[in-house]
Amino acid sequence: MQQAQSCRSRRVVCTADLDNGPPYETDSLAERLVRLCAVTNRGRAASPADSARINGLVGELEALVGPPDLSDGGVDGRWRLIYASTEPYRVSPFFWGLRKRLTGLKAFPSMGPPGDDSLASSVYAFTDSIPFKSIGAVYQTLSGTTSAQGELVSEVELVLSVFDAILPPQRSFMTTTCSAAVSSLEPSKLELRVLKTETKQSSISAVLPIFDQFAFPSAQVLPDELELRTTLLLPSGLRVCRNSEPQAASGADELYIWCKELPS
Repeated sequence: MQQAQSCRSRRVVCTADLDNGPPYETDSLAERLVRLCAVTNRGRAASPADSARINGLVGELEALVGPPDLSDGGVDGRWRLIYASTEPYRVSPFFWGLRKRLTGLKAFPSMGPPGDDSLASSVYAFTDSIPFKSIGAVYQTLSGTTSAQGELVSEVELVLSVFDAILPPQRSFMTTTCSAAVSSLEPSKLELRVLKTETKQSSISAVLPIFDQFAFPSAQVLPDELELRTTLLLPSGLRVCRNSEPQAASGADELYIWCKELPS
């Protein structure tokens, strides 16, 4: 089997799969997609032209391979985010549930983009503007999706840098756990319910004690069922998802691209 360039992380497998679609065409498209994601810093440094190229490559691969059937458990494993069409922290189901819960509520004054006065967009804009923070690694771990005990665990690394010369960057993983089941009607779709959101592996609590054992009652506050479509899944380790909860302003799906990590 011919393989494309691996992701930069030494424990991430992300290569083209020639068993799906016309071999060399699929291989070339997947290799170009992974490389373009790598040079755009998960989409944060992407120009409009870069984003258009990524969307185009994804669309070509989706057309060649077709939607996957997740009922075989092939989606299970630990996945690292390599591209998002939105801020990386928003790939957490916590924020999808928050947007759905706040649907129809308006903010005044609005902090969101022009023409979008939704409360959810203002919450996002406020989060984006928090000083001294950056987003590190972002992971999804899926397990047991072929059973009634399926689970999705989302981990978003928050890095707090204030005075690096005096205090090294502090880190914490905001972790959201969801139940996960393959839809009986659309086997390329996962049905999710947020169960809990908490901080783990936190050194930020030494600076901000509020992060020490922080837990949010997500199951009570965000009870709505969520859906996540996987539109491309290559056994070699490339996965493309589209959030079925559209962005309020553009109406477009949010696009996430993941590479699968090797077991430890």
